[in-house]
Amino acid sequence: QISQTTKMKSLSLLLISALAGCATAKHDGYEEPPYTTVNKSKGYSERLYPSVAWVCTNLTMGDDVDDEYDNWGMMMMWEMMEMLGWSDGGSNKMFMKLFKYITGNNKEKEKIKMTVPVRMLMEKDLKKKQMCFYIPKIHQKNPPKPLDNAVYIEQAPETTVYVHRFGGYIMRDKAWAKEAAMFAAKLRDHSAVVDFSHFYSANYDTPTKLWARRNEVMFRTG
Repeated sequence: QISQTTKMKSLSLLLISALAGCATAKHDGYEEPPYTTVNKSKGYSERLYPSVAWVCTNLTMGDDVDDEYDNWGMMMMWEMMEMLGWSDGGSNKMFMKLFKYITGNNKEKEKIKMTVPVRMLMEKDLKKKQMCFYIPKIHQKNPPKPLDNAVYIEQAPETTVYVHRFGGYIMRDKAWAKEAAMFAAKLRDHSAVVDFSHFYSANYDTPTKLWARRNEVMFRTG
């Protein structure tokens, strides 16, 4: 029987191996999508993201998305995410689909460096959501094609968003929704033109990082 402490150490090594060594790093050595800060206000900022490619998967609450993993590392990661709360709302299942893609489950069998953030697009009622990984710059022009039909490449258009950055350990959908609701109230007070029908959550850190975490919620401009 493997102890939880041993599992934590093993998962940490697995994630470090997957995340290490991005040449254009901006956050803890991990590549993130480029953006321009357009404006800063008290408690939030306005960013412009250029059109870039992401690898994504979707989930509607009630979908049967059970997967089996015969790889030891994958099973360890799955168990750890469940222990830390990512089984909430199927987020762990979405993450594993994307993680399998970057670790070789693509037509070119190419391993792709992990990037940040793990980005989620969620409806207010949390019934439908999309999870995406940013495609590293080196693969932007020609991303490897996914083998899983539930995984796809999305070329996001140029987008302007309002961003609230905060710390703490946050994993569950309801906690993200609470932060988004508080941010939405602030934006309404400032009379910002915003699309409140969806929000983005952005998690920049591995589950094993406990302090100095970077979390963000975002709303697109209306």
